[in-house]
Amino acid sequence: MNDFSEIQFGSKKLISALEKHRDRFRAALDVIQPGLCNEVLTWLGNADFNHHQHTHLSSLSEHRPDDEMGLLSMWRAYGGASAGVALIFNTDFLDIDSTALSCWSSPVLYDSGVEFDLEFQDTIARLEQGADFLRSCDPALVKSVAFNALQFSILSTKHCGFGEEKEWRIIHLPRESASAFVLPTFETVRGIPEVVYHLPLQNLPGMNLPDVDIHRLLHRVIIGPCQNPYQVASTFEDILRKLGFQNPSQFIKLSMIPLRQNN
Repeated sequence: MNDFSEIQFGSKKLISALEKHRDRFRAALDVIQPGLCNEVLTWLGNADFNHHQHTHLSSLSEHRPDDEMGLLSMWRAYGGASAGVALIFNTDFLDIDSTALSCWSSPVLYDSGVEFDLEFQDTIARLEQGADFLRSCDPALVKSVAFNALQFSILSTKHCGFGEEKEWRIIHLPRESASAFVLPTFETVRGIPEVVYHLPLQNLPGMNLPDVDIHRLLHRVIIGPCQNPYQVASTFEDILRKLGFQNPSQFIKLSMIPLRQNN
């Protein structure tokens, strides 16, 4: 992440919600097993360091089917001064239910001061409504689900000022759940040495995920504002052709937004 305050923002929202609704939240969990709420919150507190230092995210933006230009904010912030390119993916992979990759997708909640609190109250209400069913469940399973719900609420909440991004996050927590297929490299990003985990876009041996295939995932490529858009487009045609795409030019669109990028 290039802005660690985003996780701090989610943490503050959860702390605020717990201050208001802790008694009701505790009662909803402790009806399943006495002390279960404290166990969940203790587990969450122990994971705080990992949330801030060992969370790895891929951030995606929702994309309208008729959008052939991309978001101006996207090009300004991430297009770079040379030749930014947007890869538009089909969304089927967001529904993959597998622990092989230990990666989970989550839409971002944009909070203006009330949204997180309302979602938290709704979660408590669902726990209360399902109390009879939850009593029949393994308390360890309920504890794990409750922990993950709170954990992902921290990792998937942003200030409402970023709402136009319509962000989804693919979240990987290697200290909590490692994957043999999502492996780290050591890279320098904007002058800072970082550990980067790579999500494979192919069905590697042993994954058993046929939907993870670049030919099924890639919907189109948008060439962003740059000095030589036609040259960049031609290069990407060659890249797609080498990857086995038929008629690669049909996958490529030129944004052509008249945006000046500073060198």
